[in-house]
Amino acid sequence: MINQTNAKLLYHSPIGLIAKAVRMCADSSDEIDTLLSDIELGPKDQKLICERILKQGKDYNPLNPSHESTLEHLVYTFELRFSRGVLQELARHRIASPSVQSTRYALKKLVKKIESDNDISNYLTFTGDVDIDTINMQHLNALVGIVKEGKPNDKAKYMIIDAFRTKALLTINARSLRNLFRLRTSKRALWEFRQLAFAMYDALPEGHKILFKDRIHERPEDF
Repeated sequence: MINQTNAKLLYHSPIGLIAKAVRMCADSSDEIDTLLSDIELGPKDQKLICERILKQGKDYNPLNPSHESTLEHLVYTFELRFSRGVLQELARHRIASPSVQSTRYALKKLVKKIESDNDISNYLTFTGDVDIDTINMQHLNALVGIVKEGKPNDKAKYMIIDAFRTKALLTINARSLRNLFRLRTSKRALWEFRQLAFAMYDALPEGHKILFKDRIHERPEDF
């Protein structure tokens, strides 16, 4: 399935914040070897965080929890493109702050863009099923017609289906992002959300990926 999602990282906290937070809790700031200006963790801090906080390579034991709250100091802001079907599932990740393109205020502008753009894939996510994709294109054309007739956005928006594409800014902390990757890179996840999750991981700075690699499932060859 062709990846129709897009993820661009707009902002991220310095990775040194997690080292500072962990060392603050343990009163071992004199041992820190990561500066706020560094692009990756120092070797001592990386070993401490991977073994004691992330517990990479170990099964989760609720009787021996890690100090994962320190991960919440790191935040990431992504600019995302995906279908409204994914938007519904993204809403389940409640420890995050999304700002989504409004249909109430932007629908008429969107219709003008659709009419001037020869690439309908900018506005629909295609499933690969010819019958379903054909019907979805008919839905899109019907929506354009209704808006051009002057129907109010608050009523026309009820014609919008899951296949319609939207865009959003998402700010999420590292702890919640680890949970998103664990759930949404799984083969059990919705295929499009799975594509988006891998795209978000790819957009991270290389020095930050150490914090998430143990939550990334095997990537399909066709992604």
